[in-house]
Amino acid sequence: APAATTGNLGVPVLGAPNTGDPAQTLAASEADVFVSRANAGNFQEIPLVEPVGGPGPWTLAGLHIGHHGLRAVGTGAYGGAGTVRDFVTVRGGTATVTLTLEQP
Repeated sequence: APAATTGNLGVPVLGAPNTGDPAQTLAASEADVFVSRANAGNFQEIPLVEPVGGPGPWTLAGLHIGHHGLRAVGTGAYGGAGTVRDFVTVRGGTATVTLTLEQP
């Protein structure tokens, strides 16, 4: 079988409420998630597909194998939360990285 050249990405985003309650998985109205990739030698940041009808994960299919940067930004009740960054290595199949935003 030929080696995989792409993989999928799933990024659950947890929200740590300012009430001290346990973190919960956020919905599309509470965060935006982006992945960085090289496209024809140029750096490009693209949004992941938002979860529909409830809490995440944000997803992206067909991402080139390799290392990619991730960035989550709070919106709605999490607007003003600090930007969270991480890295993911896509190897084929589905790579999953959980990001956590702290409610301001």
